[in-house]
Amino acid sequence: MTPSLDTLCHSQFDCRLDNPTLLKAITNLCEATDSGLLLHSANGTEIFRFSSLRTRQAQHQVTSILVHHLERIGTVKLNVIDPDKADAIMMCVKQIIESSLDQDVTSENNENHHFRDILNAAPIAISYINGQTRNVEFINPMFQEVFGYSLDDIPTMDDWLERAYPDESFRNNIIASRSQKIADYRTLGLPVPDIRTHVVCRDGSTRQVLQRVRWLGEHRVTSYMDLSALSETENRMQTRYGMLEMLLTNATLDEVLISIVRRIENNINTGSRCSVLLLDKTHTSFEKSYAPSLPKNYNDAIIGVQIGLGVGSCGTAAYLGKRVIVEDIMTNEYWRDFTALAQLAGVQSCWSQPILNSAGDVLGTFAIYNDTPSSPNNDDIDLIGFAARLAAIAIENRSTQLDLENWAFSDHLTGLVNRRRFFELAERSLVESYQQHIPMSVVILDVDRFKKINDQFGHIVGDNVLKALAKCSKHVIGNQGVVGRLGGEEFTILLPESNLLQATSIAESLRQELAKLSTPDGSEDIVKFTVSCGVSSNDDLEISLDELVSRADHALYQAKRNGRNCVIAYQQPE
Repeated sequence: MTPSLDTLCHSQFDCRLDNPTLLKAITNLCEATDSGLLLHSANGTEIFRFSSLRTRQAQHQVTSILVHHLERIGTVKLNVIDPDKADAIMMCVKQIIESSLDQDVTSENNENHHFRDILNAAPIAISYINGQTRNVEFINPMFQEVFGYSLDDIPTMDDWLERAYPDESFRNNIIASRSQKIADYRTLGLPVPDIRTHVVCRDGSTRQVLQRVRWLGEHRVTSYMDLSALSETENRMQTRYGMLEMLLTNATLDEVLISIVRRIENNINTGSRCSVLLLDKTHTSFEKSYAPSLPKNYNDAIIGVQIGLGVGSCGTAAYLGKRVIVEDIMTNEYWRDFTALAQLAGVQSCWSQPILNSAGDVLGTFAIYNDTPSSPNNDDIDLIGFAARLAAIAIENRSTQLDLENWAFSDHLTGLVNRRRFFELAERSLVESYQQHIPMSVVILDVDRFKKINDQFGHIVGDNVLKALAKCSKHVIGNQGVVGRLGGEEFTILLPESNLLQATSIAESLRQELAKLSTPDGSEDIVKFTVSCGVSSNDDLEISLDELVSRADHALYQAKRNGRNCVIAYQQPE
């Protein structure tokens, strides 16, 4: 029986509703809001269910139909503890699903959706303005709540300034000068200092705000923190936004984790300090410590400590994979062998939360230390959990970025840098060579009669020959330079700070080592191979990278003509 178009559409949406990224986002929302959730497709098939011990006690249930492009695609049932938050949580769930279904396959659009979701969830007013057209392209819900303006009210930057600062004299002098300073900071590549200002709202009232301007490409992102009624809760929300903001920047993982620690410290009681401890690759010992407010000798003592039951709050939390609250270090069994270390740091209580990745693996811990015996309140527990989740996102993002860089810059067969990456590094090295007046050399080598190896032994053996060549080359070259694969059986070596004579000697040493290699062919025979090398250098000459490579290639051709298995250095014609 041929399925109907309606059935096919629903099947498509069933598949898209089962997207792991979407379900992970819903899980995070449910965990953050203590909500239970049941997701069904349009035909009644259960797609996803989330519940916890606490959500099973929830009495309030809300059901909503999911509609996308005028088609019913499923239903959501939500169990919540606080009925006053039910509609808001349901709206967030539907927004997450809607965003996922509309999401483009390109990474750029994925990032745009992610960015907009973060801006929509931000607890402070934000505007997103095209710096070239001066059009206001986006304002988040909090912006409309704080100032009362809709996007129709302020379609351009000029419209916004006229509304927010109706006094023409003030606008033409103070605001114009402020705008020029913002432009100057951008030109210099410096962060724009935060500005305290008063903004006139749509209803005529005035709000004092702290304005922060950041640039993302050609877009100006401006946040406005309302200072009119700043409370402790709002302070905590601002801390969270600041940490979220760090994830949108090009900051390194170290900078993000230090920022998380610093921001939490600024938001908790005096005398409290924080740390992020990361596990090594074996997930058995602490490898890194981010705790700038704790003594250096305390941090040094933590590195290398194996996690386990009774290894302080953090070691135990990492071992158990769950939160550990120690209210009094001096009387707690977990700290029995570490009281001297605690006294060294001047801490008497420690609350530790494991940092878990999306697969549930422990990456490290986030902890708050206090200088007196202390118990956390609900806000403290919430803050610890939020910081740990944010640290996990930062770590996973960095891991993903490294994987992408490796994929983009590496040759997948040999693990060497690929052609694109090699020329980027060589171009950079050549500039430094001329700036610092030091030589630079390039070696191009080619496997002799490689086609015959492939024809006689097969491509698998041919691949093994290339991998053996790559491994040996990396070992011989070491930290003297960079080995890359140009393609096929052709390889290249970048030798910064090596003149023609030195580079030729290095190439000859490599040629001899490669001639000693033996590669099994899968039977009783072994495959021997040789290489020919061409060498060129920019000794006392300012030549382009293309010319340098061309000369090395010319020398390689000469080595082939001379009978192969040799090294030829390029010599300028008389």
